[in-house]
Amino acid sequence: AITLGAKEAAESNRWARVAPFFLLQGVTGSVYAWSVFNAPLCAQLGVVAPASGDWALGSVLPLFSVSAAVLGTVTATLGPMIDRIGPRASSAASAAGWACGLSLSAVACSMHSLPMLYVGYGLLVGMGWGFGYVGPISGLLAWFPDKRGLVQGLGMTSFGIGSLMAPLFATHLLERFSRAPEMVGLSSETAMVTQGGARFVEIAGEMKEVVVASAGSA
Repeated sequence: AITLGAKEAAESNRWARVAPFFLLQGVTGSVYAWSVFNAPLCAQLGVVAPASGDWALGSVLPLFSVSAAVLGTVTATLGPMIDRIGPRASSAASAAGWACGLSLSAVACSMHSLPMLYVGYGLLVGMGWGFGYVGPISGLLAWFPDKRGLVQGLGMTSFGIGSLMAPLFATHLLERFSRAPEMVGLSSETAMVTQGGARFVEIAGEMKEVVVASAGSA
């Protein structure tokens, strides 16, 4: 942990330490952009409309709540340890949690594994959120004992900026990398067979699942 007097802190190059903590708080604030992913996750297979194997909205929505619960658990139980190891180590732990959590979430989506997604985003990202929320603020308060209100305000500002900017980046990446399925034809002109709640069309002698999308959903 960092312990500085007001005079010692004022004489150090403390403002140089604001930028990295500011950036980390901004990344941590991106967790509030989670709602952007709800609709794409619920149409991951169908893309333009939910397919029979897609996740229901009710199974995806709790992901943010699980992540927030892990945040609360980390701050409540590991707060003293985070303060003891210092802001650099806690920031590294936060980065590791975010990197591992998002990577595992990507693998979960590619494998269409909901339990793995809960481990990746719910557990690991939640831990990264907790370390990244507590560590930088405690570090800034130690470096600025004479400007505690200012640095707390800067931390919350960067947190808010992250929550505003992340949806823009997420939406851009979703539009850039999502691939629309091949259009078979108009539903009124296509012979479809419904089995087990899924629609199928015969294509090249093979029955393949299709989704029906309106102009608005596409």
